[in-house]
Amino acid sequence: MKKKAFTLIELVITIVIIGIVSLSFPLIMMQTGKNIALATQQEAILAAKTYIGTILSYSWDTNTIYFGDRAMILETTNSTHAADDEFNRVIGTNLRAGNIDGIGRRRLSVDSIYPAVITSPAPANPASINDFGGQTQILNTAAADMDYMFQLELTSSIAYVSDSSNYSNQTLDFEFNTGGAGNITNIKMITVNVVDVTGDTDVNVTLRAYSANIGEYDMLRKGLGDW
Repeated sequence: MKKKAFTLIELVITIVIIGIVSLSFPLIMMQTGKNIALATQQEAILAAKTYIGTILSYSWDTNTIYFGDRAMILETTNSTHAADDEFNRVIGTNLRAGNIDGIGRRRLSVDSIYPAVITSPAPANPASINDFGGQTQILNTAAADMDYMFQLELTSSIAYVSDSSNYSNQTLDFEFNTGGAGNITNIKMITVNVVDVTGDTDVNVTLRAYSANIGEYDMLRKGLGDW
């Protein structure tokens, strides 16, 4: 009667295969960790972009006056302001230099109303971009809807940044400074920082966007029956 058994060569080959598979486990786990970190980063970037889009949909300032359902440009001319003088109102008009004097075009507010000083924390019901300064939101995971893979915390801040440049030149040398101007200008910087509050990943994403004091065209503010 013959008995079947592993030969020495078969046993050696089996041990080698098991060894190779065992060595691959750390690489698989490492790649899995990288995939999770990348997925968290992508989700954080998308959440920040969505939140910035929401903030940009609000009025530029709480002092914005709607004239015929249109947001007007606000005056930033004052000795205590850091705003560039070249954005001032043209004397005798309600226009800035370069604005088109046509029906439904951009206009300055008839009254000299300065933008509000940005304060925080934000109110419960935002009315303008300013009101998102210091606001924090937690995006929780929802197992049923699979809305988010990770628990993310979004913190937004709003600051005035420098609007200075030599606008008499044909080519403008202008940089958006990420540092606050320290006073009122014509440009606001929106910053959204996203972190993974669970601590499972080291994701820390910051996105910025800029909003200018340029008012609106009349066509941007249509009533329900105007379309």
